[in-house]
Amino acid sequence: MGKVLKSKLVRAAAVVLVLTGVYALLGFYAAPRIVRSQAIEFVRENYGRELTLGEVRINPFKLQAEIKDLSLPDTDGKPMLAFRRFFVDFELSSLWQRAYVFKDVQLDAPLARTVIRPDGSVNLAELALPDEEETDEPLPALWIQQFALGDGTLQFADLARRAPLERQFTPVNFKLENFRTTPEGGAFGLTAQTQNAELMEWRGTFALEPQVSSAGDLAITNLNVPGAIEVAGVELPFVIPQGELNLRGSYSVALGEPTQLTVHLPQMQLDGLSLRAQGLEQDYVTVPTIVISETKIAMPANTVSLGTIAADGVKADVWTMPDGTLNIDQLFAAQPAAAAAPDASVATAAPAPAKSGEPAAVPAAPWTVTVANVMLRDAAVSYEDRAVTPVARFELSPLAVTANNASLDLSQPLPVTFAATINGTAKLTGNGNVVPEPFAADVDIDLAGLPLQALQPYANGTTDLTIKQGTV
Repeated sequence: MGKVLKSKLVRAAAVVLVLTGVYALLGFYAAPRIVRSQAIEFVRENYGRELTLGEVRINPFKLQAEIKDLSLPDTDGKPMLAFRRFFVDFELSSLWQRAYVFKDVQLDAPLARTVIRPDGSVNLAELALPDEEETDEPLPALWIQQFALGDGTLQFADLARRAPLERQFTPVNFKLENFRTTPEGGAFGLTAQTQNAELMEWRGTFALEPQVSSAGDLAITNLNVPGAIEVAGVELPFVIPQGELNLRGSYSVALGEPTQLTVHLPQMQLDGLSLRAQGLEQDYVTVPTIVISETKIAMPANTVSLGTIAADGVKADVWTMPDGTLNIDQLFAAQPAAAAAPDASVATAAPAPAKSGEPAAVPAAPWTVTVANVMLRDAAVSYEDRAVTPVARFELSPLAVTANNASLDLSQPLPVTFAATINGTAKLTGNGNVVPEPFAADVDIDLAGLPLQALQPYANGTTDLTIKQGTV
């Protein structure tokens, strides 16, 4: 009996050893080759491109996989997607956790290159496979204990513009901790930097159930304002050749019907701004600092409220040209259209009707923007009237202006107060109401101590009057 039992144990041990050996052989040697060949064949059949792969390793006992030096080319031969190393550590605890548990996922030096081609198509859109039938199946249970993306690079090129635009963000770093597809979600952190040392930091929580939602903090440092305007494709009548933006705030968003969004920016600061007319090299206005406090954005109420906009040290060079027009009018001169207007014969698509049994979509509320206070402090305006000879010159410095309760409704009166010193001696003050559009003003003005000699250019050419002295 003992011999029989011993024989069975030996055979069982031998079977286990053989199965373990086969499992090891398949995992360490066969599986990497299968992964490589299947990945290359999949890309070749679906995208007509050659995927390059470095070393592929699989540890069947630790349930770990590692892929190095992957690169998927674009149609121009440049890498569209790539990474230096991808590592994943799958957990056997998935069996009793009733979820796919990943202890560690690492993505080192990934690269993504987005290109908007001259015809408007986007290269990454070519990676989409034919749509499958939509199902209402719930998301698979997933638990990623730690995901780390390090030293990434994002490249962007817009070749559809008149002047092609290219930008690069590097390094990009992202961390996700203890993330689940259940309502608990997980915490994340993202940092990205451009080649111009612009920095974005984003930290918060993220969840997919019961709806996509996120809350956290966001900070942007040293954002180049002209570059941001260029990337956004905003067409301004004037040029902003320089300036930086810094901001920090918090947000909460939940996607749904309707989308819920709140944003709170305690302070935004713009430094070193200047304005000039299109095609000119001279700055008409320089703004050392603008501080915008207590900005709040809310959806679906669609409201934007700002506490105070304070501009310090603004300097403006203004003159009347011989034809009677002001130079600063050039800042708002209409520019020629960049492209032909759309064909009026093309009908605009009407909103799709609601499906049977679904409630009709509720029209979104119009956006409203309010500003509690606008303040201009320690400003200086140099004015020259070049329509008279000799040129009449007036220097308003320091100049302070305050306006309250501004909004997008330009027909509403704005309470305004101002105070300035003219040519170093005269005092000008005023307060009242101003209506921006159509322009109207009801303002009490007080002027004292303006030397009459400053008005001499207006007497020349029409009279022989010479102003010797006196004040207004």
